[in-house]
Amino acid sequence: MKKAPLLATLAAAGLSLLPSAFADDGQVLAVKGKRFDLPAGTKITRETTTDLKEAKLTATLPNGQSMDGTMSRKDIVTDTTEILSPSKLRKITGLIDTTGKMVMSGKDQAIPPAPSPLADKAVILEEKDGTWTATLEQGTPNDAMTAFLKTMADSFTKDEDLSRYGDTPRKPGDKWPVDLKQLESLAGAAKPEGSCTMEFVKVEDYAGTPCALLKMSFDISGTPIGRTDAGVKLKFKGESTIRRSLADRVDLQISTLSTMNMEMKPSPQVFMTAEGPSNSVINATIKKP
Repeated sequence: MKKAPLLATLAAAGLSLLPSAFADDGQVLAVKGKRFDLPAGTKITRETTTDLKEAKLTATLPNGQSMDGTMSRKDIVTDTTEILSPSKLRKITGLIDTTGKMVMSGKDQAIPPAPSPLADKAVILEEKDGTWTATLEQGTPNDAMTAFLKTMADSFTKDEDLSRYGDTPRKPGDKWPVDLKQLESLAGAAKPEGSCTMEFVKVEDYAGTPCALLKMSFDISGTPIGRTDAGVKLKFKGESTIRRSLADRVDLQISTLSTMNMEMKPSPQVFMTAEGPSNSVINATIKKP
């Protein structure tokens, strides 16, 4: 027998797990100064799957000749954030599992894994007077690690959840613009520029948890996350479906459908473009002590 969703079952019984303020004044989706309002010892584990299918490739060579092809790639990466205190976290990003291939002029070429410079490195994030720092728990970072650490620290200082959702009580049907200047990254692009809007669709039960179902629409451009060179330009246009826990204020699932356009110069005389559908799913679990 199919089980009725939790919220529907409770509603039929005249009960609710939702805060009483929700029905009257709306729901606060983010709180300033509380990136994670969870007890010490809590672990948040996320798995992110990104899938680029049959992107169209075009390469322009120094002699003006063009070569066409396709590229498919699938990346799966996990990361765990452990709450040490309200102002201190430990974050570990796993190795990226990459599969895919590039076909150019009829020749297949495997795509090698592209692990984060911080893969399997424990990072300590700590807040003091409103500013977050990100440092390796052990060892000295190289230049690539330092770039990623800065992006991570800046993201926490700006509080990207607060930037997306605001601290104004929201109700189903509400729509609002997202200030991209307050985001370090979005949909895979760092320092995003363009437009982005958020809509509170409804409240629903997801995996036994009352969640806000949100829709985020975006048309943005930027550079690859953690890259300091300007050799690669990215554009993303699409929509994300977000399920955000009302009690813990954590995104439990983010599903994104978009079209990616990438421009790059692998060498001074070669210019390449890639365009195709880029889909991603982020699933998160929360384990409290």
